[in-house]
Amino acid sequence: MLRWLRILSVTGVIGTLSLLTPPAAAAEEDEWGEDTGDDSGESDEADSSDEEGYPAEDESESVDNTDSTDPAEIDADAERERSDSPYEKPDETYYFAGLRYRGMVVPKFMMNLFASGGTTLYVNGFGPEASIRKNGFETIFGMWWSGYYMPNTPFKGISEHAAAYEIVKSNIQVMYLSADFMWSKSFSDMVALNYGMGAGLGIVWGDLRRNQATPPVPNADVNPEDFVKCRGVGDPPFVDDHGDPYCDNDNDHYGKYTEDSWVNGGQKPNIFPWFALQMGVRVKPHKNVATRFDVGWALTGPFFGLAAAYGF
Repeated sequence: MLRWLRILSVTGVIGTLSLLTPPAAAAEEDEWGEDTGDDSGESDEADSSDEEGYPAEDESESVDNTDSTDPAEIDADAERERSDSPYEKPDETYYFAGLRYRGMVVPKFMMNLFASGGTTLYVNGFGPEASIRKNGFETIFGMWWSGYYMPNTPFKGISEHAAAYEIVKSNIQVMYLSADFMWSKSFSDMVALNYGMGAGLGIVWGDLRRNQATPPVPNADVNPEDFVKCRGVGDPPFVDDHGDPYCDNDNDHYGKYTEDSWVNGGQKPNIFPWFALQMGVRVKPHKNVATRFDVGWALTGPFFGLAAAYGF
């Protein structure tokens, strides 16, 4: 009996000591005296994250399940990309307003179709314009001024003899109201080839001065470009090869004579037509900006043009 009591006593002591001793992993120290055991708090968090076998989900790394191939979204992206581009939608109307410049050449040979003498003129023209464009076709309305200025130049009718020469000076000005009808062949959203025609009417004003002319010396073969103004009837008293006086009394074209307009019985026109065939390049670097370079041939001869417009 005493033997069994002794055995139970020893067993109890051993059990008590085992309860007082910390787990080996928690009490274990490395050779530097630092605790290498696991933190029970961290272990609890890990256990909680692995609860029921599912890993903890990081909300900052959520997966985007948006379908990037959605046609509607692709179209919206395309529209955004084109919002500032020069692209023009089919069947949509575009409006522009801007300024134009035209440099026109009136060649001497064109004048010689109707008269002898003359000289080549360079005429400046500029003014506002407005246009309507749809599906590559554009109608451009222009109101532009041009100045047909010519210095003292000898002129006469084709069939008249030398004594009929007059010195003519022009300060003619024309305000054109015109419309250009232009088709386009596009090479890209930005660049297109233009071709078409223009038509309109010009309102004419300004002075056309005329003075009978004579060679500076008598009985000499003088180029008409060297002729001078007659001072009056018979002054000077020079005659041509046919014996006709240069400074005759057929008219009163002396001194400060100014030609009357058609409505007053003169030869200066009140209106002048504009008709031209033309082509050029249209460059649209931005949805609101369009520029053009044109070349063409009008009733008076060749011309080139520049234009810039703002689109609405």
